[in-house]
Amino acid sequence: MAPFAEFSTYRDYVYDGGHKYYYRQTIIPVGVKGTYYFDRILGANPNWDFYLAGSLGFVIAKESWDDGHTYDTYYSGVSPLFLDLHVGTEYHVNNKVGIFLDLSTGVSTIGLAIH
Repeated sequence: MAPFAEFSTYRDYVYDGGHKYYYRQTIIPVGVKGTYYFDRILGANPNWDFYLAGSLGFVIAKESWDDGHTYDTYYSGVSPLFLDLHVGTEYHVNNKVGIFLDLSTGVSTIGLAIH
């Protein structure tokens, strides 16, 4: 088990009646993530990790829109529960750096891992 915090934001423009509006959504999940590694079961090379994981916590969220004159927040708050399931792999280039793919029921990611 390990603590985690993530951050994502999304912004989109909408044109209505000649006016430009934008919508923004910000989401910050916070909680703990548990991981089970299948390396030994699969007989994987030591450079590879294969895992199944679950994240449990809560989400701090804010949704708002702006018409250029006023700024209104439609929703801002904390969700009671956040649950996300993951399956993934990581290739360890060396002891300090890896390349990973994490497929998730939430946001899937691919990237560089620094150890």
